[in-house]
Amino acid sequence: MQAIKKRKTDRRTLYTIRIIKDTFLKLFKKECYNKVTITQICKEADKTRSTFYLHFNSITDVLNEVLDDALSLTEDTGIGSQNDGSCSINYLKQNESLIPDCQRVGNSDKYQRFLMDPDLSEYII
Repeated sequence: MQAIKKRKTDRRTLYTIRIIKDTFLKLFKKECYNKVTITQICKEADKTRSTFYLHFNSITDVLNEVLDDALSLTEDTGIGSQNDGSCSINYLKQNESLIPDCQRVGNSDKYQRFLMDPDLSEYII
């Protein structure tokens, strides 16, 4: 499959990506991961399939981005991070007592379902 071309990230692009991810989460709360389809996401988000495929290659890509959001070490979790949202290995080694990622995700209403879905348990681990 052809890789997605890198586009300039403007507000409309960020908005569209956010809508797709939020719609995925909304549908995922209603049913298990394997039952969520691209058609459902597009219909619920009021986006075309071509718009979906402009930003993602598959539902797994959406899942990966949502998981990255859930596991990212950002300022809103109270954990210091670099500007690009990533954390250095040295920082993590120095702060081993930080709340484990799974515990943070488990405490989050938005992302908690990922830990409960039997279809995703092996994928997440």
